[in-house]
Order: sequence, then structure tokens, then C-alpha cells
Amino acid sequence: MAWSDDDDDLLSPEIRDLWRSQEDEQRRWDWEHFQETKMHANEGDVENQYQLGILYFKGKGTVSIGEKAVYWLTKAANQGHKEAKDYLKRITKKKINLDDGSFDVFLLDGEQQCYGKYYYKDGSVYEGDYKDSKPCGSGIKTYKDGRVYEGEFKDGKPNGYGKAVFTNKDIYEGRFVNGQRTGIGKMTYANGKIEDGIWENGKYMGKYIEIDDSW
Repeated sequence: MAWSDDDDDLLSPEIRDLWRSQEDEQRRWDWEHFQETKMHANEGDVENQYQLGILYFKGKGTVSIGEKAVYWLTKAANQGHKEAKDYLKRITKKKINLDDGSFDVFLLDGEQQCYGKYYYKDGSVYEGDYKDSKPCGSGIKTYKDGRVYEGEFKDGKPNGYGKAVFTNKDIYEGRFVNGQRTGIGKMTYANGKIEDGIWENGKYMGKYIEIDDSW
């Protein structure tokens, strides 16, 4: 898969905002560092192109995308960046076949990394972090019917903050639990209708009301 300088981040602006709103200071710093590095890389700065490749490979401030990491490292290496050339020599790629599909995984110094690209036999594709051969961490899954989920995964299912785009163009942004819309979230329907509040097992329960329980 080829990537260009103009490719958008894997995570949408909405998900990046959700990500940034979290309490974790390290995560916010990683996100801001990634944005600044990407800006300078797109401006043509070779050192930042190299650093951006590393960030994509390690998933710092963004979802881990092996192809994008190799793209930016190669871009820097082709301009004579020694560290980028050396890092590329350490990266290899292999395919792991499983019962329901196959994983393209990247290795660094021969050691398997915890991210890759999974091709399901039903035609779905997942790219991002994984654990025990299941999506786990941050990633994006494109389902065979055209639905797309991007955000956080656990045990192979959407868990945490994420954004789901349905085939009819409805969009849900918010929290998922075991693949279901559960918690605070916002559904924007293709016809303009909006349901913003509490969800449970995929069903809208009503508006979120913050109660002042102070005495």
C-alpha cells in the first residue's frame, strides 16, 4: 500500500479530540509531539521525516501503521539520512496465518512488534495494535460491508473511545464496550438527526444529565 505526503491521520479529528481530552498527560504530549513532527515532515524537513517514521512504527501519538513508518523512513533515507537507512535495515515483515485470516506483522531486529495488518477471510481488514493475535490498543477496522471503526480495541472488539461510520453514512462517536455503543456518545444520522447522551448495548437511553451530588 502506498502512502503520500497528503494522507490524513488514521484517527479522525473527532477521535483525536476525544483522545486529547483524556487525563493522561503523556498521551496528550505524544499527540502534540506527533502533530508537530508531521507538520515539519510535510514541509520537507529530513530529520522530522525520520522521526515521523519512528513515531508511526512505535504508535506514539498516533495509531501504529507499518506502511506509513516505512514510507517516511524511506523518504528520509533517500535524502541521505544515515539513521533512517540503518533503521530500515532492522525492519522486516512476515505473514502469520490464522484460522480466520492472516496477519502481516513487522519485526524489528527479528523480534515481532505488537502491531500489524490483519486480513480476515471474510474480506474485513484491521490495521493497528494487537495482542495474542487480536486487535488490542488503537487501530482501524474496515468491515466487509463497508462499515469503518477507528479508535480503541480490546480482545478483538471496539472497547473505549472510537468512531463508527456505517454504510448508510450514520456516524457514532463515543464509548464502546465489547463492540457495543455503551456509555456517553453521539450519533449523527445521515438525515441530520442527532442523539447525544447515554447509550447501552447499542440503544440510545436518553440525554446525559450531570447531577450535583455535593452537600
